[in-house]
Amino acid sequence: MAKNNNLTDFLQDIADTIRAKRGITGPISAQNFAAEISAIDGGGTPTPTPPTPDMPVIGDGKTYLYIKIAAKGRMTVPLYFSQTVANGVTIDWGDGSATQTLSGTGVKNTTHTYAEIGEYTISLNPSSSCTLGLGYSSSSYCVMGSTGNNGRVYCNMLQAVEIGRNVTSIGNNAFQNCYSLSSIVIPNGVTSIGNNAFYNCYSLSSIVIPNGVTSIGDNAFQSCYSLSSIVIPESVTSISNYAFYNCYSLSSIVIPESVTSISNYAFQNCYGMAFYDFSQCTSVPTLGGTYAFYNIPSDCKIVVPDNLYDTWAAATNWSTHASKMVKASEFNS
Repeated sequence: MAKNNNLTDFLQDIADTIRAKRGITGPISAQNFAAEISAIDGGGTPTPTPPTPDMPVIGDGKTYLYIKIAAKGRMTVPLYFSQTVANGVTIDWGDGSATQTLSGTGVKNTTHTYAEIGEYTISLNPSSSCTLGLGYSSSSYCVMGSTGNNGRVYCNMLQAVEIGRNVTSIGNNAFQNCYSLSSIVIPNGVTSIGNNAFYNCYSLSSIVIPNGVTSIGDNAFQSCYSLSSIVIPESVTSISNYAFYNCYSLSSIVIPESVTSISNYAFQNCYGMAFYDFSQCTSVPTLGGTYAFYNIPSDCKIVVPDNLYDTWAAATNWSTHASKMVKASEFNS
């Protein structure tokens, strides 16, 4: 057994040895170690446990990308990121191969060829002086490469993400078209969520936006069909165009008093919405157009503070939705 530098690597070696004894090849992540032992007792195959926002997987400061290669065919996996220091990000592909760094600064892309199908954990470890960015800041690329038709097989490999240190923003298009991304852990160091950051993340069901985030970009969560739950912190001041467009499963949302502007189409086609809760607000946010809440259900309510009810109902663009407004004291969820 190889000598390791930390507990995670130690557990990884033990788990790999156990799998080898049972005639199974390929790596197993540390969080599934207990399932491996259970499988020995019962003679079965363990069910991998993906990370969730409530259960950070490692928490050691590295950024982890959990991918699944389901079948032979597309084994050379791309990776797109940025670094502010040459050779500043160490890549571990999670299959026992040598780690990798890339020269130069700015946006970078590389690939790695896996020998076997299976689940792998890619880790990105930035040096203390390096800021790590995810993706290519282009509508044509996400962190897993091209978002076009030929590249979507790789986008779809991404199952879960834990973002670590030295990441200050979720960049434009960072996870666009990652259809199978079901959970993500975002640290407090992130201050902004860029345009199209989670566009078409069909499987993303919930997300907690950290307190440091001040802005949510255009189309940030557009077409996140499974999103039934989102927490917006009090640090957010603006919600941009199409930010939650086509979030069919979103049933309610609380808007904190820090939000001073909501752009047009921000919540268009949120068909499942039961209510928007603005009761914490101390002033009326600017509404960028009459389509911000277009196609919301006929029984949906916009809950506003009692003392601002008349002002809110008469405000520019808000007056379009006056019939849906209800005083907070009269609202029962």
